[in-house]
Amino acid sequence: NPQPLPTPEPEPWVLPAWAIILASVVAGLIVLIPLGLRLYRRVRRLFSDAKHTRLVQSQLAEANQALKDAALEMQGAQCTFVFLDAEVIRSGRYEAAGYATLPRLQELEAKHPEWMQKQLLQRHLAYGRHAYREEILAVSHRWEQPDAPDASGAQLRAIREHLQSPAGLEVGFVWYDYWCMPQGERTPTEKVDFKRMLQNVLLARRETKPLSLIGRGLPRT
Repeated sequence: NPQPLPTPEPEPWVLPAWAIILASVVAGLIVLIPLGLRLYRRVRRLFSDAKHTRLVQSQLAEANQALKDAALEMQGAQCTFVFLDAEVIRSGRYEAAGYATLPRLQELEAKHPEWMQKQLLQRHLAYGRHAYREEILAVSHRWEQPDAPDASGAQLRAIREHLQSPAGLEVGFVWYDYWCMPQGERTPTEKVDFKRMLQNVLLARRETKPLSLIGRGLPRT
């Protein structure tokens, strides 16, 4: 009688190589992703702290430099003022920018820094020599409102008329306190600048070409 063939034993199941690799990758990601997130948060916090530190250091350096400059200028030999380019008014460039009247200095410097220029006035050139009389126009005026000297724009139009006349064609810069000195709420640096300019304001007003708008029938408070 023929003998029955033996039943072959089943081969053991082996996990495919790609599955082993995939499982290893997934396990690694499970470990690495939380570590990566913690590292990312730490790096971002470090960058944020460094940015804040640089900002503070920059503000301190700016204030210190302003104090040093103010200390030198308060000795009375010179003073740095901010002036408005006369051509902005003469040519009507301010109208093209959407202004019927001009805002305070801080807004002008923020939106139109190219209109503004700092210039050092030296007393020995101003007194006696009148070195700034032809180049700089200093405007005396009244305030229409407590917080807006020229709300109607009438003063600006009068200044433009003067700059377009033969008497004003040589003027390169205009000094008008609301446009050229920090107004309203001031930063520490702006407070230093305002005090420094105020103590030397006669240098800007009396030793330059004067234009008085007082008594011209313009709107006033």
